[in-house]
Amino acid sequence: MSGASETEQLNAALHVLLLRLNLARLDLWSDKLAGVGYLDLHAMSFVEEKPDHTLAEMRAYLQVPQSTLTSILDRLEQRGLVRRGVHPTDRRSYLIELTKKGIELQREHHRVERLIMRKILDALPDAGERAQFVELFRKIASKV
Repeated sequence: MSGASETEQLNAALHVLLLRLNLARLDLWSDKLAGVGYLDLHAMSFVEEKPDHTLAEMRAYLQVPQSTLTSILDRLEQRGLVRRGVHPTDRRSYLIELTKKGIELQREHHRVERLIMRKILDALPDAGERAQFVELFRKIASKV
């Protein structure tokens, strides 16, 4: 490989991709996602996918300190996206649930994710390349 190293080339390409997809500004994809950060969306996705979770599991999943998790949950609760309830098996912990508004926001989040993934995959018109890209990406994600 001539010129820049593979690492530098990957870094440059990844930054271009992120900028072109406007991932830092999800409100450009949907007004409904305005003001909702990535950690907020990840927390809501965790609640959606694992309804019987504990706060310790959520903190480990998000890889954040307890104080950050508390801030995330406070923010989501203030926006009416989640509610805290008593955990049925661990009364020392809370169970976080999506509200109706939170469920609707998650639907929009999933819709936007599909649009973004489609845009990425459409950059590879060949079905074989798309399949290879998805497989390679899954391999990377499982080892990072």
